[in-house]
Formats: sequence, structure tokens, C-alpha cells
Amino acid sequence: MSGYKAHAIKSGCTHIVANDDKDAIENARIAQFLPANNTEKAPLVATKDDPERECPELDTIIPDRATAPYNMQKVIKAIVDDGYFYK
Repeated sequence: MSGYKAHAIKSGCTHIVANDDKDAIENARIAQFLPANNTEKAPLVATKDDPERECPELDTIIPDRATAPYNMQKVIKAIVDDGYFYK
């Protein structure tokens, strides 16, 4: 396995793989979540989530054994605001 597959599938170092240029440009929308430069603060987005909410579902998603595999996407979806995560 080499090229993008080695990074996107095997190692997990690549987070976004585009099918073509049009798809890559569409995926560039992640930039809306970033400040324009290092002196600006990141943009704030209104959320309906209580900042003090608990995530009891993490008790069942994450296994007791530290070496056991689990679905990290379920963990992220449980903790992000309004269940939204750019992927």
C-alpha cells in the first residue's frame, strides 16, 4: 500500500481524501472553522448544547481494556457541539 492509501487508510495521518479537484475545493470549506491568521480568534458558532452536559454514552463506547479497539467517530460525535463534526 502506498500513496494516499498509506496515509489515509493505514496510518490515519490524512484526514480528507478528495476524488477530484471539484471535490477538493468542496472539502476546503473546513477553512470556515479556522481564523484567517494567528492574531485572530477562531470563529464562534452558536450551539444549543449545555456546556456542562455529560456524555454517559462514553461509558459504553470506550471499552474498559485500554488496548481494545473502539469507534472513535462515535466518541467524537458524542462530545462535539450539537453532534456536528466536519469529516
